Amino acid sequence: MPSIISKHAYFSKKAQINNGSIIMNKAFVNTNAKIGSNCIINTGAIIEHDCVVKDNCHISTNVTINGSVTIEENCFIGSNSVIIQGVKIGKNNVIPAQK
Repeated sequence: MPSIISKHAYFSKKAQINNGSIIMNKAFVNTNAKIGSNCIINTGAIIEHDCVVKDNCHISTNVTINGSVTIEENCFIGSNSVIIQGVKIGKNNVIPAQK
């Protein structure tokens, strides 16, 4: 399956995306970020520099993932969550939506 990047998203020329992933409108993927296979980077999500989002992850609306974060396989990050720099989220985790 191809990867899809909305024409209304910012995706750095130095970022990487694997097959089957989608970057939605107004999402921002910065320099040296790596997006695995079968991921959703939803509307308004920010993936900052040097982040790694591994396979089968859903980064929900308006999530901010700060620099040098790793999100392992099969994770769901709920709407409006903020992940501070340098954190590693292990496999199969759910971070609930924030108010």
